[in-house]
Amino acid sequence: YAQLVADSEIGKSNPAIHLLLFDLALQSGELATMGKSLEQVRTIEGRGPLWKVGEAVRLTIQADGLPESQLAEREALNAQAINILAEAAVERPAWARIPSLKGEMFDRQGRKELAIAEYLKAINLGEQSPSLISRALFLLFEQGRYGEADQVVEKLQKQETPFSTDVARVASEVSLKLDNPERALSLMKESAAQSDKQEDHTVLAQLYGINNNPVEAVKEFRTAIAIDPAAPGPWVSLVQMLCRAEKLDEARAVIEEAQAAIGTGDSANALAQCYEALKEFEVAQERYEQALAERPDDPAQLRRNAQF
Repeated sequence: YAQLVADSEIGKSNPAIHLLLFDLALQSGELATMGKSLEQVRTIEGRGPLWKVGEAVRLTIQADGLPESQLAEREALNAQAINILAEAAVERPAWARIPSLKGEMFDRQGRKELAIAEYLKAINLGEQSPSLISRALFLLFEQGRYGEADQVVEKLQKQETPFSTDVARVASEVSLKLDNPERALSLMKESAAQSDKQEDHTVLAQLYGINNNPVEAVKEFRTAIAIDPAAPGPWVSLVQMLCRAEKLDEARAVIEEAQAAIGTGDSANALAQCYEALKEFEVAQERYEQALAERPDDPAQLRRNAQF
């Protein structure tokens, strides 16, 4: 249908129709169709910002499709795409899509500082993509730039931008790094209420524990466990929290439940960590040895046993 409209008299003068065809071709990776659609856009508006952004995307897709043996060609295509986007930014300086794309390009190239700068430009121009915001916060967090990450969080809160669970989780981590556990809890609480991911409820439970609310922490751990009783993470975290609170009988009762619920392949290692939290070190050592016997080539298991 879109192609019929594009071929009509209305479509021939409407770049939006051809950009729709371009997006459809992008989703299926059809470079030739992408190029054809962009030619129509250029015929209508010339080498304007719409064509330049589309051409930059096409060049990066072409670059990503080249093998490692053609690294020089790939870098040349990416450089050409970035130059075209720089030209588009001069013509449309308030278009958030341009720094968003530049950030993604730099990110794929491992140029994290440049990627962060472009992501922040896009956010300041109003970009609300959860994946972009989450990536920007993650990179800032990874680089230890907690203050800047916190500024992004504050800006988004003032704009009343809805937080995805991924954004909320990273924002919570940033708040914890800045010694603000109350805000970390607030951010994660609102997000987890709309989530069915076990990890989100486990994080929320841990934040309740940090904020000295063990009752709500236990509730959230139980919510996380109910999502997937065979997963070891929430069981171990719940036992560790109970042990820190010196509720050892409750911790032992939870261990009995966990032993019956956790999947066979994960049971020994999870129970080892539980008994380690109880300071029953002989039992913990037996479980760690059992876990290593089950996974002798697992680097993570080898590391845990060495650290015990």
